[in-house]
Amino acid sequence: MRRASYFSLMLPLLFGLPLAAQRLSLEDQAQPVEKVNLLGSVVEVRKYSFIVATPDGEQTVKLGKGVSLELRLHKPQYQPESNKLLVMLPGTENSPARTEIELPLNLFVRVQFAHEHQMKRIMSSNPKRLNNYQLSPEPFPLVSEKPVITGKLIVEQGRSGFLLLTPDAARHEIILGHQNASMRGFDIQDLKPLTTRIKIEGFKSGDAIVANRAFFWPVEAK
Repeated sequence: MRRASYFSLMLPLLFGLPLAAQRLSLEDQAQPVEKVNLLGSVVEVRKYSFIVATPDGEQTVKLGKGVSLELRLHKPQYQPESNKLLVMLPGTENSPARTEIELPLNLFVRVQFAHEHQMKRIMSSNPKRLNNYQLSPEPFPLVSEKPVITGKLIVEQGRSGFLLLTPDAARHEIILGHQNASMRGFDIQDLKPLTTRIKIEGFKSGDAIVANRAFFWPVEAK
């Protein structure tokens, strides 16, 4: 004889309760997710987690499945011919200090425009100045919705900048701007204690915070 499931046994009991009690019983079974936004300094790096110091104390942070760290690009200077990227340390504008990062051999971009009219205006200019973009060593998924453009950044001999190769095989002369730019593909070991600031969007899980998205950027040592 087939054994009744736990749920089928509970149904008569549950629906025999008053409506308010039924609602409480269902809410008890669904554990609410506590969303967390965190800003602080990395003070310790471990194998699978890192410690962030905030005004409210230290927090242990782990990366969610498939989540990589994103480097916030503060006034980036690209050197495609040498595969280098220079990023300014925030707060050093009067006496510029920069850190050097090696660019991946393959580099892809995803550009988010405010609206379709802006996309048409920028993409009809030459060169095209792009802001509000993400860089990645892996291709971005193809998108059908607008106003988003994805593509591969390529370097041609004799050029000092990138060309953008879009999925329709068109090549566009571009300038990568400074506004709202980031590059993903980093992991925990790329964080440097005491010289890294980080912003986390995630949720609480036990004694740790699990990051759905994490931006970091280098700062001067104090």
